[in-house]
Amino acid sequence: MEEGTDFIKIMQVRPYFTLTALLLTALLTSCTLLPARSPAATPSSLPIPTIARATPEPKPLGDPENPLIQAIVTSEGVPGLTEAGQTLSEMLQAVSGYAFQTRFFTDYPALLAEMEMGKLHLAWLPPLTHIYAQEEGFAQLLFLTNHFGVFQYGFQFLANADSGFYAYYDPALGVNTADATTALQQFAGRQPCYVDLTSPSGYILPAGILAKNEVSLLPGAILQNHTSIIRALYIKDICDFGVTFAVSGDPRTAANLQDLPDVTDRIQIIWRSEGIIPNTSLSILPEIPEEMQAVLAKSYLDISKSEDGLKLLSTALQYDVQGLKMFDDSVYIPLQDALESLKIAPETLIGK
Repeated sequence: MEEGTDFIKIMQVRPYFTLTALLLTALLTSCTLLPARSPAATPSSLPIPTIARATPEPKPLGDPENPLIQAIVTSEGVPGLTEAGQTLSEMLQAVSGYAFQTRFFTDYPALLAEMEMGKLHLAWLPPLTHIYAQEEGFAQLLFLTNHFGVFQYGFQFLANADSGFYAYYDPALGVNTADATTALQQFAGRQPCYVDLTSPSGYILPAGILAKNEVSLLPGAILQNHTSIIRALYIKDICDFGVTFAVSGDPRTAANLQDLPDVTDRIQIIWRSEGIIPNTSLSILPEIPEEMQAVLAKSYLDISKSEDGLKLLSTALQYDVQGLKMFDDSVYIPLQDALESLKIAPETLIGK
């Protein structure tokens, strides 16, 4: 009976034991399936929040902190240059209302590099240099300067009166009596005297018009300056004809040729161009707004109308300025055509 009683007691306890065992097994099993926990983040490992900082608004062009900058190439050590540039800037600021700064350079490549990057807004450039900057897209013409009474000068073909060439130029009337094709064909097979292969009037345009008219020549002599051309033609046997500048003056009347009193009779003009070579320009970045360009144009014109303003411009540029006049880039077409005829790249003529 005791045995039976003990058996009954065991059977009464076992369900609870079995249930407890099952629950414990399930709990242990479920614990092994939980993923490992990451270690608690420490303050040093937390991301540092970035603080948004306001970017300062750029000052508008013409503000004292963002002045308009005009650039000029001059020789080093010119007395009074810095003062002239400062005074010119102040005068432009007073007239236009825009802050101005004048910067001086000793060479054109450095100036053009900064202008191409937009660091310079206006620059005074010789004609072939402007053509390069214009074709590269960072300059357009604003003004040409009046130099020795003209805004554009020309070139002329000269020969000794004994050369046998016919003169198609009337000096009394100051006009040609035939077109270039008719006048220049007589030079075929003859030898020219040129000034310099980078000179617009002493080589590029005359040689360009000869090439355009298919006038074949013997190799030319390069004599470096215009009065040397006159002397070579005067003494003969160096070349058959020569070219010099014209319209802005006549090199036959130069002071250093006074030892040749009959030079204007002995050396004849065979044919002369019109004034087609632009003088030094004031060129401007095309990105400058049109409204600002209009204000700047009026400001420079106002300054050029006074003697003090012209004197200041001449001092700063180291170049005789007698006035300013607005033109567009079409005035460079004759020079561009000559460069194309001669297959000369404008980038080889920077500074001219």
